[in-house]
Amino acid sequence: MSTWGAGNAERAHPAEPKRARPAEGEAPHPADAEPPDPAEGEAALLFSALADPTRRQVVQLLGTRPWRAGELAAATGMSGPAMSRHLRVLLRAGLVADERPDSDARARVFRLRPQSLAALHAWLDQLQAHWDEQLAAFKRHIDERPQR
Repeated sequence: MSTWGAGNAERAHPAEPKRARPAEGEAPHPADAEPPDPAEGEAALLFSALADPTRRQVVQLLGTRPWRAGELAAATGMSGPAMSRHLRVLLRAGLVADERPDSDARARVFRLRPQSLAALHAWLDQLQAHWDEQLAAFKRHIDERPQR
């Protein structure tokens, strides 16, 4: 979504002057920049999967060691089918991986895929950079104001 247009014309403070649209190739004013949108890309899938407290608990458990689905169900107090549904969501999001041990082809062992959190880290880094820029622009504005 563009930051210029109807949203730029209607300012929260009526006394604030309307800024001109930046020239071609010129960066927009920092106050008009939008933070990164988590609904775009892989981060949205991760946020959706981690929105459920049970799935967050499973991710925490898998952070300690690989677990079988039945062990995870027992540790969380859930039924096997319910845990299976949660694990399916985590698998689709890429947060966990499953393996079948050679000793028992019926069993599945789940482990955390820490590299899958890279998309989440990248989104958070973008958000941090956005707010660092916003705060720096605010500081410059305050520092440049004439003292009264």
